[in-house]
Amino acid sequence: NEPGRTFGKPKSVSNKLLSLLLVIVILTGAFLLFRWMLATKPKAKHRHKMTVGTIVEVQTAQLSNEKIIIEAMGTVIAAKTISLTSQVSGEIIEVSPNLQPGSYFRQAEKMLSIDSADYKLGVQQKEADVVQARSELALEYGNQLVAKREFELLGEKVSAEELDLILRKPQLKKLEASLKAAESGLEQAKLDLARTEVRAPFNGVVETLQVNLGARVNSGTELVTFTGVDEFWIKILVPVNKLKWITIADSSSNSQGSTVQIYNESAWGKDIYRTGEVIRLMPGLEKSSQMAQLIVRVEDPLSLKDQSLPKLLLGSYVSVSIDCGHLENVIAVNREHIRNGNQLWVMDNNSKLDIRELELLIKDKEKLIVKDGLTPGERYITSPLASPVDGMSVELQQEGKTQSGQKSQKGQKGQGKLKQAQGSNNG
Repeated sequence: NEPGRTFGKPKSVSNKLLSLLLVIVILTGAFLLFRWMLATKPKAKHRHKMTVGTIVEVQTAQLSNEKIIIEAMGTVIAAKTISLTSQVSGEIIEVSPNLQPGSYFRQAEKMLSIDSADYKLGVQQKEADVVQARSELALEYGNQLVAKREFELLGEKVSAEELDLILRKPQLKKLEASLKAAESGLEQAKLDLARTEVRAPFNGVVETLQVNLGARVNSGTELVTFTGVDEFWIKILVPVNKLKWITIADSSSNSQGSTVQIYNESAWGKDIYRTGEVIRLMPGLEKSSQMAQLIVRVEDPLSLKDQSLPKLLLGSYVSVSIDCGHLENVIAVNREHIRNGNQLWVMDNNSKLDIRELELLIKDKEKLIVKDGLTPGERYITSPLASPVDGMSVELQQEGKTQSGQKSQKGQKGQGKLKQAQGSNNG
């Protein structure tokens, strides 16, 4: 045998055994290390998932005494408007310097005069007729006395009809009738004379003037359109179901109607108003809206007596607030907290959202009075919700933390504080 081959084979086997042994040791150590790492690894503690509700603000429903106010719109109309016409014929010989459109006349103040010469002569003629009729009647009284004495001297018995003729009773009746006719003619002549002066029938202003100085008019000729200014009316429209809250004035019992505040912000400015009274309910509904029509009276609308008041002009479109008294022990909710007409977001005892539909008793400009659907002590949400879902979790924020103990987000700081609704006591 060759010297190299005698020792080469055993050496190769021993190297392979040594390498195999080293691999086994490494694998065993790695396995043991892996087992040790698995045995000593930290274990995560199980934590319950916490549901955090939407942070909200609420108010607590409370009983209060509330003033009932009904809001409406209306148009100012004239209470009195007439067309003054001539009742006699003639030429206009005098016109008041104040007789112009927009001018004010007091009751019985003279506006214009018609030539009265013919009517004065007519009065004189009728006075003469009366004097003549009275003279003829006096003569007839004398004739009756003579006839009566002659009949008594004769001593004859006659029928009642014959006696009337003997005593001239038909002649007496005729002359008495003639006197009455003459006196009536005189009164008519005096009335025609008085009518030559046209006077204001009530306190008012001239709207239009149809004639002027020198014009000749006949009976029935239009002279002036005249509108009373002691009061104006406002015709307002209200829903029929709200009439039960409104009091209509009753002149027979001297009862007052509901007080009304009239606003015209564009003309008078904000919070400036006039006061009126509901005096009448029109018998029919307004055709287009099918609403009830009420008449409100406003005294001294043009501020002629009290110039500190704003002027209420004819044709103005105004808003009104009708005072209908008070309701005691009711729940009132601000209009801004009502959703979709009659829905309210209520936070129940389990901190869940309850989308509640309310039955409303009455609505006004700021508040709605609840008839059914909300009880005292319940909390309703006043803050906005992006996507409200019935039954969703909601939470209050108190002292910077929610009820679950979680700190509120920075953007939610200051929200969700529990607010108590303060019940007003206007009664």
